[in-house]
Amino acid sequence: MIISEMLKLNLNKVTSYVHDIPTLSAEAAKQHPGVSYIITAPLGLHVLLVDIVNDRINDCLKQAAGDAADGCSVCDGTGKCTLHQEAESQRNV
Repeated sequence: MIISEMLKLNLNKVTSYVHDIPTLSAEAAKQHPGVSYIITAPLGLHVLLVDIVNDRINDCLKQAAGDAADGCSVCDGTGKCTLHQEAESQRNV
């Protein structure tokens, strides 16, 4: 079984969940006979999604500042937890 969960932060795009996702999933399933799938509610509607995103941001900021006790479980050693600041010349535009 393949479970499709779509992250929808913009609730104005619910039509994608109602129409596009089921259509695309059905088309993909045609290429894989015997595979079952289910379309779930968008993750953007889950009350805990904000907490998950907030935790990830805070963990990455701690890692970038060198304040994390242990490495990031997702991107430890990749250099991805780096704070990129806007160049001074771009701010004045």
